[in-house]
Amino acid sequence: MKLIALMQVRNEAHMLPYTLPPLARLCDHIIIADQHSTDDTRAIIKKCAKAILIDNNEPPPPKGRFDSARQSLLDAARNFDGNNLLLAIDADEIAPPSLFADVKETAETYQTGTVFKMRWFQLWGSNNDYRPPIAPPYHSPWQGCLCYDDRHSRYHGKWIHTGRFPAMRHKAFLRHHALLHLHWRLYRRASWQQVWYQMMEWKRAQFDSARVRRINEFYDDPLFTHPAPSLEPLPHDWLQGLSLPRDEDDDLAHHWRKDDVLAMIDTHGIAHFEPLAIWHLDELRVLFQKECGRDPISHRHGYSLRYRWRVQKLRLSLLVRCRRLYFHHVS
Repeated sequence: MKLIALMQVRNEAHMLPYTLPPLARLCDHIIIADQHSTDDTRAIIKKCAKAILIDNNEPPPPKGRFDSARQSLLDAARNFDGNNLLLAIDADEIAPPSLFADVKETAETYQTGTVFKMRWFQLWGSNNDYRPPIAPPYHSPWQGCLCYDDRHSRYHGKWIHTGRFPAMRHKAFLRHHALLHLHWRLYRRASWQQVWYQMMEWKRAQFDSARVRRINEFYDDPLFTHPAPSLEPLPHDWLQGLSLPRDEDDDLAHHWRKDDVLAMIDTHGIAHFEPLAIWHLDELRVLFQKECGRDPISHRHGYSLRYRWRVQKLRLSLLVRCRRLYFHHVS
């Protein structure tokens, strides 16, 4: 059995120096799909002896399929013989080698087609503390990032955040293995990334107002308004031998997602995005105030009359059906 890491990237030069070395110590191969990076991402990947670089030529969203890169990575991993152990990892995650030393032996005791969930610790503001999970789905304490490949399952996702693996027959929890998520370690970059996700999801939905509620509920973080949550210390033995981001890495000068957000605002106008819960970013709020002369009001629930009528119609039909069943039973 081989342990093969799968990663999709675009302009991740600020993260890869921290996340690639632990993977190289842990995995037999690292397959990386790059989506036309314009920074030093490809050069960093080519310096890693175990890395296999492939191109992700799918158009960026909303035109491109969000699961295409993951499927191309899965196909590349299946070029190696046998039922291998696959680790789907993002460029902002670290798999501490000390926690994965026995992962092959553990996985072999399960059936092929098993997706494993493991603990997902989100570093917050420093390299020593993590944020306890507050609510699913985005801050779930578990992440299904490992699978014992059955060699035939395929992706059928529609949203950007689809599962890391296709639906398989079995699920299991690995309680002694964990990933360190660096996304919120660099808070400013992460905040713009969340806004980018929300805008891209809404564009893909063709700006359907009924989707606003679902998008905001999935991506909105109540801690945006309280950026000092209670934290817990990470075990120091997990961090031994790891290089972790510094405060100066939280730089927005070359943040392509921020550039995309501002480009979408130029194209559609900032008022077009008012229903989204993105106004925790002061820069966007100031832009809105300058253009519209007032504060933005985001909608945490579907706000169109058509959406509300659909909900009321569904409730009415259920009520009528229940009354019919009741009188039929009585008669």
